[in-house]
Amino acid sequence: YYSIHGRHFSAGEILLNKAVAPDPNEKVPLALRIECLTRAANSYSLAMQSTLPSSNMMSMIGGYRRDRALQDRQVSVETLKANIKAIEEKLDIAKIQQRVLTTVDQSQNVDLKPEKLDALRFKLVSVSELYNDYACELNLFDVCLLILNTCNHNEREGIETLWKSVICEEILPCQTTSAIAISFLTQLKQGSPFEEETVMQSGDYGNDLQSFDNGEWIPRLRNRVTALGKELYGKGADYTVPLDLIVQALEGLRQAYSEMHKENKLSQSWPIETMLNVGVPFDALYQSYDSIYLEVDGHIDATIRLHWLASIHELLKMWVNEAFSNHVSSASSEGSSASSQLAQAVKNGGLVERIKAYNATLEGLVEGNSADIDEVKIGFREVEEAIRKGF
Repeated sequence: YYSIHGRHFSAGEILLNKAVAPDPNEKVPLALRIECLTRAANSYSLAMQSTLPSSNMMSMIGGYRRDRALQDRQVSVETLKANIKAIEEKLDIAKIQQRVLTTVDQSQNVDLKPEKLDALRFKLVSVSELYNDYACELNLFDVCLLILNTCNHNEREGIETLWKSVICEEILPCQTTSAIAISFLTQLKQGSPFEEETVMQSGDYGNDLQSFDNGEWIPRLRNRVTALGKELYGKGADYTVPLDLIVQALEGLRQAYSEMHKENKLSQSWPIETMLNVGVPFDALYQSYDSIYLEVDGHIDATIRLHWLASIHELLKMWVNEAFSNHVSSASSEGSSASSQLAQAVKNGGLVERIKAYNATLEGLVEGNSADIDEVKIGFREVEEAIRKGF
């Protein structure tokens, strides 16, 4: 009725009240509350448009003017903007609540008390309740990160633990024949809810534990990190995607797996591809790899040092190819971005000097596979040559 007669503010008030007010006489499903919030925001937007001078003039064209009794209550644009913002914040949390409810409904192993389940289905729970009583309680790590991202809550230690949990959940428990894999996984799970999960050294795959060695966890992990990263990265709270921690975890897993599958191990660049698919720019990803390498350089053996240098080379090669590709038109924002980022890194970031430093380190490696070392050295020289030609 109110919408038909142009009383959009009043319509918004009624819809908002329907969405948020507890109803003692009936249970309002969460989906209906979300619908009411959405319609309330739309009504306030229409009310804001009707307050503009041009809208008021249109209402009088041809001598027409609404009956005074049907005119809406006058509210300032600032008030309407504040109302819309508040509703959008409620909507963000309500949609996350809907995601939790869907997960609960689809799961066979969720044990929620009836009153908690009832609140999830028929009320708008507060963000603190959603985080502590549902997402954390049910080990919904992705949802926890999404809540922190939505609320712009920067809690570094908690965020890193959640990401470790996401990664461990795709791999543990498992068995492996690799001592390197056992060592890395044992370190990775420390401080996470998976700390007590089994990492068994065994070649007997007759039990139910998944095998780390067959690599079936890799596509699952890539897909999950990519999907979650896309939800979080570039939304104004990039600290919920801690690059250094994720890169170290993925590269550590890559190295442990590569040691058992030595064929073509230097070109297995799936951690880099995963983070690029998330939407992390080349320059930010390179800075992460370079800072990690500088941090660990004096504390690692030649094999691990070679691994990190090979990864940095792979990243730089992808970056250069993207920046100078003939297949990327000048109108492409992605290609232009890669090119401008590379130009900036060369001009102000000393990238060419860093490449020379990498090769100097490779020259000094007396341990490790000489063929692998030579392959990476040649690769760095090719990247440097391409940069010099391009700029």
